[in-house]
Amino acid sequence: MKALDIPPPHPESKGEGKEEEEVKGQKEWLHESSGCTIKVQNVTVSCSTGCALDLGQLARHIRYAEYNPRRSQQSLAMRLAQPPTTAILYPSGRMGVTGAQSESDAQLAARRLFRLISKQVTDNASSSKSSAATTGGDDGDGGSSRTGVKPRLSPIRTVAMQALVQVPFDVALELLALGKPRQATYDPEVFPGLIYKMQSQSHRQDRGGGSGGASGHQGGVVAFIFCSGRVLFTGARREEDIKAALDKLYPVLLEFKDNDVEHQTSG
Repeated sequence: MKALDIPPPHPESKGEGKEEEEVKGQKEWLHESSGCTIKVQNVTVSCSTGCALDLGQLARHIRYAEYNPRRSQQSLAMRLAQPPTTAILYPSGRMGVTGAQSESDAQLAARRLFRLISKQVTDNASSSKSSAATTGGDDGDGGSSRTGVKPRLSPIRTVAMQALVQVPFDVALELLALGKPRQATYDPEVFPGLIYKMQSQSHRQDRGGGSGGASGHQGGVVAFIFCSGRVLFTGARREEDIKAALDKLYPVLLEFKDNDVEHQTSG
């Protein structure tokens, strides 16, 4: 599926255009206490157009849109060239955008795609009304909105974020799994990495009761730790969640450092 290249707002919309120029987010940043670089891999956001949509009608008028009405869960897929993202649109008007490398890029993509959808809905509605006026018929709501309601972008929520960190040393995964059994799951025959479930403030101490279940995670963050010192954080909803998770995890990694091999800190 090819990607849509949606231009920025018209120059006369100076406020919106300026915002879109400045909204480019930071794809990586330095974690001060550890000296490691946190690199965002993927951000997923969710929002709504505020009205039910005719996906088939949209697919006929939007280039490169992918739509298969035979699927059990109807959805329309669109890929945006800048910032590189993929959007999934549902008949209810709900939209998910994934593939961005920062929260602000994901929000920018959602706004650009909403403008495209809103314009198409408006154009189709106007065309349907003109046709009805010519023929003297009643076209209902027409266009791509099933309810005739004007699209309105809801607040954009970040629902998932992934980030990668390379610590400057190897990690003894077997020892870590033995030392932190409540949080760590390690089965190298199934998966080469160790799965480490972060605990919330109320469950920080290993001996402090509770099993470290999902309700006790640091924002639901899970770390996939590899023996090379590579760590993938998933389940975060904010950049602050990842920073807080690394604050807690880095001392644990140091505790179970494999002294046989050392790496240089990733920049």
